[in-house]
Amino acid sequence: RAVQDLSWTRSISVSRVWPDTINVGLKRKALAARWGADAYLTTTGDIVMPARRGDELPAQLPAFECALASPTRAMDVYRLVSAAVRGHDLEVSRLTEDALGEWQVEFANGVELLLGRDLLRDRVGLFVAVYRSRLRNVTEEVLRVDARYAAGVAVRWRDGAMSSALA
Repeated sequence: RAVQDLSWTRSISVSRVWPDTINVGLKRKALAARWGADAYLTTTGDIVMPARRGDELPAQLPAFECALASPTRAMDVYRLVSAAVRGHDLEVSRLTEDALGEWQVEFANGVELLLGRDLLRDRVGLFVAVYRSRLRNVTEEVLRVDARYAAGVAVRWRDGAMSSALA
């Protein structure tokens, strides 16, 4: 019963080995992200708590902080962004949704991406196109990319740097 009550179990199997042994098998849910300050999010969008109080959340998992979205919606946005940037040396480290429902992504290399709340697929596609053609070789100079525009993106450079790659 105690094993069944753990929030992170995917399946449990119990078998008896004659005469006096019981084997208990446990499969954990696959963890995809940190959810808030003290929970995990599974790949299916389920919130699970650490097995014991004080357990450390793995640092390598991306952090999700969502004001309005459900865990399932957050996983959908994460999958959308992750799939679009796959193969472009970008890895999502943080996904944030503010109280207005606007999404922001932080990549492991420090580049931030502002997506807004609507047309996420189009905006991510626009970002990838600009990143691939103009920003890939100058990421160390890029602080933020604002993709909330209909026909382009705005780039904020680190420490006022302006790249000749965009000329």
